[in-house]
Amino acid sequence: MTGRRFILQALESPAWFGFCLAAVVLAAALTVLLLRSQRRLVTPSVGTVLLSVRLVVIAILGIVMLEPVLQRSYNVDHVPQILVAVDVSASMATADEYAGPAEKLRWARALGMIGNRSTDARLDGWQAALESGSEPEWVDSADPQDPAVRTKLAATRRDNLERVLSEVSRLPRTEIVSRLLTQSPQPLMSTLNGIGDVEWQVFAGQSANVQPATVAEAIATPADNLLTQTSNLSVPLEPGSWPADATPTSIVLLSDGRDHSRADIVEAAGRLGTAGTRVFPVVVGSS
Repeated sequence: MTGRRFILQALESPAWFGFCLAAVVLAAALTVLLLRSQRRLVTPSVGTVLLSVRLVVIAILGIVMLEPVLQRSYNVDHVPQILVAVDVSASMATADEYAGPAEKLRWARALGMIGNRSTDARLDGWQAALESGSEPEWVDSADPQDPAVRTKLAATRRDNLERVLSEVSRLPRTEIVSRLLTQSPQPLMSTLNGIGDVEWQVFAGQSANVQPATVAEAIATPADNLLTQTSNLSVPLEPGSWPADATPTSIVLLSDGRDHSRADIVEAAGRLGTAGTRVFPVVVGSS
């Protein structure tokens, strides 16, 4: 969407506008006086033409002195620039076998390993029970009322949940990130692509910018030059590590939070926030 506006910049300065007006009036007066002295030298028709030409020239010069400008404005939709940085340090290869059942159930649901719309309410109840340290209610009033059937149904649901939680406990943190990005019910990669322009980065002690098609591979098999035996959370927050000509408005940081650097991460994130770049840390792994 565009708009146009004609303005005279001289009007913004009363002193300059007054000078321009006085100069035009003086020039017009001198032109009239000049015509009077020329009447005995030229015919009246020629004198009229000369006066007209001179007044037109004075008018043009007056307009130029008023500094006319045609302004054109554009309304351009702002496209967010998002940098997604994935921690691939050695600690991210850890599987959280000893995470609590409530944590494992939360991960399994996020990754689409258990549940659907028809069972969300039941799983919400299980989640709340596990978080409070109590036994979930495996059956409810909507289930068959026959005691034998309810007992068998409760055992089946309990065994199924234990199987899923056992599978989750064997997933390395990097695998959880990969599934979250590409295989979950609402893949994070697709969601972010629908929000703005996304750049991808993997990091450990060093960082590397990667293409969307190679993100999963870069997470599963980190390059040696990333120094995976150490983790520096400040790397993705440094403008020098960003892709060329990219100034992200948001940084999504996927990490287990382990940091071996001496950098003040909070201070670095604060500086970015002051400059208009928001940092969204996503902690992967057991608390």
